[in-house]
Amino acid sequence: MRKRMVQGALILALVAGITGWSFGATDLRFGFSFNGGMININGGDFNQAIRDANTWVADYNDYWDGDWYTANWNELKWMPNFGGEFMVRIGKYFGLGLGVEYLSKSNLGTIDYVSEDSWNQDWFGIGYIVYDNNSYSTDTYDQKLTVIPITLSFYGFLPVGPQAEAYVKAGAGYYLGKLTTNYSDAWSWVYNENWYWNSGTPWPPHYHDVGDYEYSETFEATCNTLGFHFGAGFNFNVTPSIALFGEAFYRLANFNDWQGSGTWDLYGQEGWGDTAYTNTDNLPNHSTYSDDGTYGAGSKLWSYEDQWDSFDQGSYLEYWAYESGDEPEEDDWTKNVRPTEINLNGFSFKVGIRIFFGGIR
Repeated sequence: MRKRMVQGALILALVAGITGWSFGATDLRFGFSFNGGMININGGDFNQAIRDANTWVADYNDYWDGDWYTANWNELKWMPNFGGEFMVRIGKYFGLGLGVEYLSKSNLGTIDYVSEDSWNQDWFGIGYIVYDNNSYSTDTYDQKLTVIPITLSFYGFLPVGPQAEAYVKAGAGYYLGKLTTNYSDAWSWVYNENWYWNSGTPWPPHYHDVGDYEYSETFEATCNTLGFHFGAGFNFNVTPSIALFGEAFYRLANFNDWQGSGTWDLYGQEGWGDTAYTNTDNLPNHSTYSDDGTYGAGSKLWSYEDQWDSFDQGSYLEYWAYESGDEPEEDDWTKNVRPTEINLNGFSFKVGIRIFFGGIR
């Protein structure tokens, strides 16, 4: 907390100092802008975990020579970007801008598992058993990443005609990040033993077992960090006071201290016995299970590599929320434990309109 306060004070001091100097200059123009565009991000652990989940599915199916798992989960590569900026033009060639942006996008992914197996077994030559063993599951990952950058940019302008000018920009920003994760895992199974004489006549009692469970989890984490940007753009002056612009710039911002809180809930039921059934409720034996809990405030996201040495890639990145003191530990199955890192490193593209008071020269 103290580090963040110092960072904020330094930024405010810099803005105040430069703005105070600007008011003493002889050729000042003030304005504001509105803009919108897209940002292409690397994503860090966010996208690496999705890539590795897709790779794990392919490696698992290849290793067991089947189509057990199906993944429908794409990386978060592009985010919409909206913002505004207050700008001071200092003479003809320089400027200073204080801006606020809003970046937010949801990313939904699923991993499905299907196993359907049936076989017959002879019973000492007097009968046989038909076995059915079917299992199904769906993991759903619904995540939303939101970032609010507060930026300070220095501009250098170069006129390229009576109504146009090119410019370069560079600066820093304080980034407020929020990640919301809604995860659910629903799985079910149906197991049957149907007994017959060799003649094909049923030889009851048969045996049936059916069950279904559902686990859900919600975790909300925040992280703030410093970032930097640099790029170039082009202004087209429609009138002496209004300019249209487009720009491209590269952004560097890495979030590596995600903390928050959340809840989880588990419910399941199972039925078994020798009665024909349509669901768990009409089997003679029936049980339910439920449990729930919370991630206390200050719980943290941790990344680690899950080891599957028999698979092609062998190591697969995952991250999850853990309460303080329950962080994952390294062992034969878990490697490279560290705080989760999610970055916005990548190019941004945006267009907008600038409105100045006092005219654009």
